[in-house]
This record gives sequence, structure tokens and C-alpha cells, in this order.
Amino acid sequence: GECDGNETDSPTDSPDGCVDDPDWRGKFNDAHTCEYVGENPLQRCQWENANGVLASDACEEACGECDGNETDSPTDSPDGCVDDPDWRGKFNDAHTCEYVGEEPIQRCQ
Repeated sequence: GECDGNETDSPTDSPDGCVDDPDWRGKFNDAHTCEYVGENPLQRCQWENANGVLASDACEEACGECDGNETDSPTDSPDGCVDDPDWRGKFNDAHTCEYVGEEPIQRCQ
């Protein structure tokens, strides 16, 4: 499910499923949750669980798979999808979600 048209402010209230699956775990390590995937989405969103479900499908928010993030302020997003304000790139603390969003085609891979 992609976020489009959800009128809530909380991703946990999203009826279309644009949230991270709290039960998803990586195939090889039970500690690899969506939160863990979100710490390095460029590499980890390609991971799958024991059932073959990709992190990019189960961890939509962590992997930036929510549509409609055109607002400058994530709290104003009508679809409930928000960027993690604490997320930083692995090698550069200045690489925030806002930075990634400036060139998503190149930086979201």
C-alpha cells in the first residue's frame, strides 16, 4: 500500500498500510527490524525475510516508499507519511531525509 489520501496525522492510523510492519524481521537476524532497516535504507531495503518479503514492501516508511511527501513540513502531510527527523546517512550526519529528498532517484537506492 502507498500513502495517498489518508487524512490522519499519525502513520500508525494509516488505513492503507503505509507504515512499517512491526513483525518484519530480516532473514538472517531477528534484530533486523524495520527500524534497523531505516538506519541504512539504501542498502537494507533490498533485504528480505524468511518468507521472501522485501524490506521495501514491509518497511514502507523506513524505506521512503510513501507517496505524497511534497510538503516541506512532514507534520503537515495529509497522508500520514512522515520522514524520520532523527535519521542520518551512514557516512555524513548532514545527510538527512530532506537531503535525500532533494535527489531521491539517486539517493534512495
